[in-house]
Order: sequence, then C-alpha cells, then structure tokens
Amino acid sequence: MQDNNFELQPINARDDMSIEDLSSEPAGEIDQASEIIVGVDVGTTKVCCVIAEVKNDLIEIIGTGFVASRGIRKGVVVSIEETANYINKAISEAEDPAGRNVRESGCPVYISISGSHIRGSVSPAIILLHGKVIGERHMEEIKDFARITRLPNDHTLIFSEVQEYSVDDLGGIKDPRGMSGVRLSASMYLVTAAIGDLNNLITCCQKAGLDVPLENVVLESIASAEAVLKYEEREMGVVLIDIGGGTTGVAVYHNHTLQHIREIAYGGHDLTEMLAEGWHTSMSAAEELKDKFGAADPAIFKDNEYIVIPTPGDEDGGKVPRSVMARMLEERMRELFQVINDDLVKVGVKGKIKSGVVLTGGAAELDALTPLAETIFGLRVRRGYPEGFEGRDAGKISGARFATAAGLIRYAQKTIGEYGGDWEGEGWGAKVAGWIGKKFLGK
Repeated sequence: MQDNNFELQPINARDDMSIEDLSSEPAGEIDQASEIIVGVDVGTTKVCCVIAEVKNDLIEIIGTGFVASRGIRKGVVVSIEETANYINKAISEAEDPAGRNVRESGCPVYISISGSHIRGSVSPAIILLHGKVIGERHMEEIKDFARITRLPNDHTLIFSEVQEYSVDDLGGIKDPRGMSGVRLSASMYLVTAAIGDLNNLITCCQKAGLDVPLENVVLESIASAEAVLKYEEREMGVVLIDIGGGTTGVAVYHNHTLQHIREIAYGGHDLTEMLAEGWHTSMSAAEELKDKFGAADPAIFKDNEYIVIPTPGDEDGGKVPRSVMARMLEERMRELFQVINDDLVKVGVKGKIKSGVVLTGGAAELDALTPLAETIFGLRVRRGYPEGFEGRDAGKISGARFATAAGLIRYAQKTIGEYGGDWEGEGWGAKVAGWIGKKFLGK
C-alpha cells in the first residue's frame, strides 16, 4: 500500500550546483563484451538460480538450479543459516551445467526481495531552470532531488523511477529535454525495504559466499515483470500479479513506468496449509494433491470425480470430491483477487490498466484461475511466462515459477546498458558512486 509520509529534505542553492553536462559525451553504440550474470530468487518455498551469458540484447541461459527451501517466511528471513544453505545449494546446482564457479569468478549476482515490509510511494521533485534549455544535467539533477527524501528511519531505498515530468504548468511529459521554462518538476515512484530484513537477506548471501551490493537487490514483482510483460502492455497499462509461495506481489505499469506496488502476505503455501489442516494430512501430501488436481472452479468437475487423501494411520485414506477442493481454492483466490482489486481502485490506478492482468509465479499455475480473475477484475487476464531467452537451458525456465529468477537477469541486462556495459575494473557501481561523489561532495 502506498505510504505518503515521505518528506523532502531541504536542499540549499540547488539551482546553482555545477554539474558536468553528460550530454556532451559522444553518442554511439558501445561494443559490449559478453558477461556472466547470476539471478537468485529467494522465495518462501524455493530458491531458484539462473546463470546466463549476456551480450547486448541476447540472453543465453547456461545453468539453472531449483531447490525446495525453508528459512524464509512470508518473504522474510527467519533462519540465516538455513537460507544461506539453500542459496548455496541452488547456485551449486546451476554451476554444474554452466561450467562456472560463481563465487570465484566474481560475476555480478542479483537477488530478489519480497514481503509486507516493502513500501511504495510517489515523491515530488522540482528544480528551477531560469529559462534555460533542459539538458541531460537537469534530468539527472531532478532524479537525484527526488531520491534524497527523508525515509522512515527503519527503511532504505531499493528502487526509484520517474513517472512523468512537468515544465511549468505543462504536465504529462515523458522526455523534457530540449524544452525551456522556469521550473522542471517530476513525480518519482520510490520503493523502500525494511533495513533489518534487507540486511538479513544480504547476510544470507554473504554466508553463501556471494557479494551482493544493495543496488543488486530487486523487488520480486519488478523482476518478474521484466521476464513476462510485453512492451505494449507496459505502455497501455497492466497489472502484474506474482503469486509466490508465501507472498503475492502486485506491480502496476503505465506508459512504461511503475505506478504502484503492493506486497500481500499470502501465497501458494497458505493454500497448501489450508488443505493440509482441513484434511488432516501432511503438507507434502497436500502440496502434491494441489499441484496434480487443484483448480479454482468447482463447476468443471463431475460429481463422481474423487481424489484420495492420505492420512496418518490410514493407508487407503479418504475420498474427497475434486469439486470440494476446487471450491476451497476458489474461495481463497477470490478473496485474494478482491483485496488486490479494491487496492487498485483505492489508490486510483485501476483506470490506467487498459491491457489487462498478467498472472505469474508458481501458484498462478492453478487450473481455471484466469477465468476467476477476469470476473473479479473485469479485465482480460493471461498467464505470464519468461520469454525471449536463448540457450540450451532456456526451456528449463519456461515455467512461471522461474519468472523472478529469469527477470533478474533481464533487469541486470538493462542496468548494463544504462551504465555503459563495463563490468571490468572498478565496475558500474563504483563508477556511479564516484560520479555522485564528484557531483555532491567535490571529490
């Protein structure tokens, strides 16, 4: 849910700052060498690892790892040792086919984060132009202005993106470069995470032998969006619903920018718990039955269709109509979708969603789920799967459960393009830090 309690810190003589005009750099394509990138999706019920070789627009999947896990609850680390162990196992499984040692090679690793501690908010920013023509330096200046907000003491920024610009009284501008005016303003969408939960996740990575800087921690739903959303959907307006094991992430895009995020502490693991408790069976048995026979519409089953529920002390178990399980699943998923729909209406983004809803994540594979979602949202609904990946292991990430891990690779690919594609030497993170130091600290 959006948190509108952010305050801008005062900045003195902002319009008098001397900033190097980046637009003076010669234009042209950079001949980028191939790089090995690692994406690790740390979920409540599983850890997925994808190793890819990236060059320009091509992503070749060379290794994948998938392990069932514990140590995470509702997206939050509850056991550092267990989580680190499962991260290590997933990476080791992916390293074998890739023929790479991730830890020794020092290749960049991107990792996902989720949980109800994640917050999103719109932050305003404004700078004075004094009639000057807007150039690249003004674009960078206003982005930095919006990022320097007074966040809650227990939160830190993990993502920021300009939604739109305004020049004087003219709003809805996507690219104001070349325009003139008295003032340039912008609305920027900020995503923050609880510092404690974020640090715990990074500690898990360190114990697994990984070096993951803050800028490589990506919100799960934002990563999944990179893998499954189409260009036209992002432009027209789309809501991504990533139904994971312990959490459901919602991300709304319009005009190719993030408009809203919401993290809900409910996912496929909760469905499994409901079945296990209702039928007095084990979690593993309930999970298997849900995967094999689960659906979100009882009407699609005949009265004589039954499933056998294994129970302790009863080898044969009991019989339950498939329609009964479907009714239980339908009720829970209907409630989840209704919560999401109400939130979209409340924050005022429902009207921006013109291309529909995309469901992804492991729990989105439930039969008859898309028709149910269509009745709740009143929009076209489809399932989203990772697309546009090459390589011998590309087929292994075609399922929705790999959406986040695959999306982390594409997110990294875009970052490489943004910062010039040079991962050697001090790396892009150090280059950006150095640029900020020169800009603000005179270093």
